[in-house]
Amino acid sequence: MNTVEQDRVLAPNWGWFRRIWMVVTIVLVLMLVFLAVLGFGPGGRNCPLTDCGPALAPLPIPGATDDLQAPSLSLHGDNPVFLKQGEAYDEAGVSAVDDADGEIPVGSSGKVDSATPGRYTLTYSATDQAGNTSTLTRLVIVDAEGLPEGVASAPGLSTVRVYFAPGRTEVPADVGGTLSPILERLFTDEGATVVVAGFNDATGDPDSNQQLARARAESVRDHLVAKGVDVSRVMLDKPHQTQGSGRDAEGRHVELRVIP
Repeated sequence: MNTVEQDRVLAPNWGWFRRIWMVVTIVLVLMLVFLAVLGFGPGGRNCPLTDCGPALAPLPIPGATDDLQAPSLSLHGDNPVFLKQGEAYDEAGVSAVDDADGEIPVGSSGKVDSATPGRYTLTYSATDQAGNTSTLTRLVIVDAEGLPEGVASAPGLSTVRVYFAPGRTEVPADVGGTLSPILERLFTDEGATVVVAGFNDATGDPDSNQQLARARAESVRDHLVAKGVDVSRVMLDKPHQTQGSGRDAEGRHVELRVIP
């Protein structure tokens, strides 16, 4: 036997060797997968972290966020706004504050033509970095003759008051009779809109009073919507403070006025 033939006999069969290791590797991987499925992997239900070592932390998902709260919009000035034909419209502005992003910019759409009588709706919107969006609207009414001081008492407008128990925001159980004229007007006049405003007196903490007045106005709005009124026809006005002195109930009422 020459030297070349002797080397072939002594050298290992590398092809056969590689096939063996490939089979072994595949078997080991399948075993690990099988154990993980049964819960015997690190952190699995049958393998406590203290025994099998710490489990891998989940990878963060790009763009994922825990911020699900939309920004809070606050209208400045009146809502609705009444203009006499030809009177310039002065935008009072809107502010937006987000729990995570702080104060954020507000976009707006809509236009007021003060030369032409009519009803104009301005829509404001703000979107935070998480993509949550809030919208708010302001109604601007341009009238040829203008409206006198004290819009609530102007001819042709329906006005009612809903009185609340001290410290409560729930609509009174007997509110049905009080709101009947408002509902009848809204159902018979599709172009009418109701303005809802909460009132508070000058006693106590001003911020708490305004929050309570707004919550009561929102309760009345929700009641109207539950009765079938489209939410776009219910405008929330800013909280008002009662003037002068009077019975305690005057400081805890919500006023509704229907505008044509």
